[in-house]
Amino acid sequence: MQINDQLITIGSHLLYKDRNWRIVRIVNKSTTLFEPVGHEPYVMIEAYAELKAINGDVDHIKEESKKVPYVGPSSNIRALEPIIALEREYNDAKSFSSGS
Repeated sequence: MQINDQLITIGSHLLYKDRNWRIVRIVNKSTTLFEPVGHEPYVMIEAYAELKAINGDVDHIKEESKKVPYVGPSSNIRALEPIIALEREYNDAKSFSSGS
């Protein structure tokens, strides 16, 4: 996985937010179905690295985050509720990248 033109590998160290972190997880493609109450379901496709600091803090760096409409069968089993902080982060990144 590449972040900010830097190739990162599992176990490697990275300076991020003025701190030293170790790469403890790399997810090359995560696909999650969300179904918020009162809204259309959607799918989030993401690639990210999970980081851990010496004090135990955990953070993530996303390489890709794409929200697409869900196209598939309906079900009486509801999918996941969106995590509000992640939804806000996605919308902020979308606004920033589109120049809004």
